[in-house]
Amino acid sequence: MLIHYLLFSKKDSSTYGYALLLLLSVLGCKQTKDSEENMGINNHEQIASEQQTLTEENREIMTDFADIFYGQKDVVKAFEKYVSEEYTQHNPNILDGQQAAVDALKPMFDNPNTRFDVKRILVDGDLAMIHLHAKKDSTALGGAVADLYRIKDGKIVEHWDIMQPIPANAINSHPMFEKTVK
Repeated sequence: MLIHYLLFSKKDSSTYGYALLLLLSVLGCKQTKDSEENMGINNHEQIASEQQTLTEENREIMTDFADIFYGQKDVVKAFEKYVSEEYTQHNPNILDGQQAAVDALKPMFDNPNTRFDVKRILVDGDLAMIHLHAKKDSTALGGAVADLYRIKDGKIVEHWDIMQPIPANAINSHPMFEKTVK
């Protein structure tokens, strides 16, 4: 109705012409905004889908890596298959690079008394954490370890670790590796 009035009124046509242009501009902006919002929703859904796919792919990689590395204690095979040669090591006692890590870790993993019990594997996009109970022999209490990894193009490219010794006398009765159910 307003458009009809503006177009066919006998009043000053330039004033109404400007008003019509203004109205059409506002309507055009609203349509553009609606289109941009819909594109944003679709783009967000696509990003979420890609993140989920990446997480699933990296979960498979980290599950197999954990089995070979911690379960079979085959450092060489695990690193050849899943670790980049340009591997960045954030542990201050090990040099960067795939071979430096193998050289530093192999003696510990070759010890038949050393045990690694993987408790959980968490993966989110390109980041993963393996939480485990490590023991140098059957008499040791060992420690809780959280190994954090960054994965790129199917290879581990970065590593951080956090270690906590298991105390002989804990103040609370919660086991370090079990979930509490309430």
